[in-house]
Amino acid sequence: MGLFDLFRKKRKRTTKRRSRKISAIRKNNAALFEEDIKGIKSELGMINIILRRHDQDIGENSILLKKHSQRLEQLVGNNPTSQTIATISPSGRLNQSTMPVRSISSVPQKFDINRFSNQEKRILAAFFDHQDMALSYRDLAKMLNKAPTTVKNQMHNINMKADLFQKTIDNDQRGRFRLKDGLKIEKYLTNRADQSD
Repeated sequence: MGLFDLFRKKRKRTTKRRSRKISAIRKNNAALFEEDIKGIKSELGMINIILRRHDQDIGENSILLKKHSQRLEQLVGNNPTSQTIATISPSGRLNQSTMPVRSISSVPQKFDINRFSNQEKRILAAFFDHQDMALSYRDLAKMLNKAPTTVKNQMHNINMKADLFQKTIDNDQRGRFRLKDGLKIEKYLTNRADQSD
């Protein structure tokens, strides 16, 4: 019995040591968790402050936007058509309001033909030669012996320089383009839809 008692005492001592180590680790981990929680709370506080500042900025910008739109309405004049304008409130909600669209005076626009590259001029010439037709990229590509993507890129460049085309979609879901009514070539490419000759 004496030997057996000796082993029992060792077991009790080792289990006590292990439980002490485990409780020390748990206390240490609890302290680390508390520090992490404090850090997260302080970061959340900073995020809330930043969000409040953004809400204030959005409110100020929406007030400025209203002032500028009213000033723009005064400068441009009245037009009976309207357009739906979407704004975001400081609370993050989407507000939609109907606002009248103002038209610029009907002065004919002049576009210098020399602004366009030679290839762009070829595309414009094809449109002037076929004013009664709405042409697709494929149609223009066949006429000019080019790839449709090349024609598409050149048409994009033309549209960036001047708004000359009306776009429609045909039954095959292809975009078809035609020159806007009243365009004439002089030294300048002129939109004379509002003037009578």
